[in-house]
Amino acid sequence: LYELMIRTRSNADEHLDSAVFVTLFSKDNETKKNLLRFAGNTIHPFQSNRTDRFYFIDRDIGIVGAICSALPIE
Repeated sequence: LYELMIRTRSNADEHLDSAVFVTLFSKDNETKKNLLRFAGNTIHPFQSNRTDRFYFIDRDIGIVGAICSALPIE
């Protein structure tokens, strides 16, 4: 189980819904691409000046060395 905390600063588009994906990387492994849809502390994530907690289950990759996030291409 991974817990990811994301702090959103000023977000002019906070009224819009966007899909945000994240992949965690270690030295030799990586998780699958995970959709950050539901925060554990709110039903409306990525609002200005707030920290959201996301949880997802994936294989153990060891010590996380990098995080890659992406929005879908429109």
